[in-house]
Amino acid sequence: MTTKRLFVSGIANNVAEDVIRSYFSRFGYMSEFTLPTERETGMNRGYAYITFSDDLSTSKCLEESSHKIRNRDITVTKLSDENNLATIGTLKSQRLFVSFLGVEGVTEDSLRQVFSCFGNISSIQFAKDEDGRILYYAIIKFDREEAVDSCLRVNHCVNGRSITIRKAVTKERLKLAEQYAREQAHLEEHQKHGYAGYGQAHTTAALQSCNPSPHILNNYLSQSETHEEHYCREYENYQEQAMLEYQRQLAEYHEKLRKYRDELQQYQMQRQYRNALEQATFHKAYNYNLSSQNEAGPSESHTSAEPDIVARMRNYGYSSTGQ
Repeated sequence: MTTKRLFVSGIANNVAEDVIRSYFSRFGYMSEFTLPTERETGMNRGYAYITFSDDLSTSKCLEESSHKIRNRDITVTKLSDENNLATIGTLKSQRLFVSFLGVEGVTEDSLRQVFSCFGNISSIQFAKDEDGRILYYAIIKFDREEAVDSCLRVNHCVNGRSITIRKAVTKERLKLAEQYAREQAHLEEHQKHGYAGYGQAHTTAALQSCNPSPHILNNYLSQSETHEEHYCREYENYQEQAMLEYQRQLAEYHEKLRKYRDELQQYQMQRQYRNALEQATFHKAYNYNLSSQNEAGPSESHTSAEPDIVARMRNYGYSSTGQ
């Protein structure tokens, strides 16, 4: 297994290089650490390239369940080999991957202004997190594959800052293309030396019968992409149905919560009323017993205690009659 370069993304722009180095050094010795920075501000661009000196350190880093620097989640992935990049270049695609890390204020209109001159844009999709914030990259889909090839021939800037673009190819298409490239190399090798036990003429005829043309490969890849888009639409429909169900359950929860609050308020009011009634009863009995010891008699004291009872119950918000 050969050592792989790792691509680290999602780094906060104000994190120093020493902090990032210290975090990844716990997995092993790094033979390469590259942290691109802005020339004007000196702040990092939100991503880095790392190469460990041994495969064990690379595996430990990739097997980590999650990575965090300064309480912020970061993503660590294998960087595609040059062979993969070359394979991607041979594939046809109508989609363009645009990365604008460190560029603020990027909108759909600003991307259309930059890329609409290369062809008609059918859609622009921004990647967003759970809170709906843009994650600094987008997928632009053109009507023609030639538009993507034209975009890749020149450098681009958005809001005065340089951005990174590449052809957007699904993993399935990349694997199929890599398999096709391996089969091509295998067939070319046997074209030179022939199969054991057969002559060169038989070998050439066999290769021609099983060697698919690039046109057939592209048609097969296009069909694969069509199936993928179908599954994506089904997944989007599933997400929409799940969101509707969640909203329905949330509405039911709010309704139950409202009823609970009403019942709680009624219970509190009834409790206040009982407390006021108990206090009024106590004071009435106390004043009655006290007045019975005086010469005035209980009737006069009872009458004098009534205003006090009424006032106390009025302070609790209730009338003195009824429960």
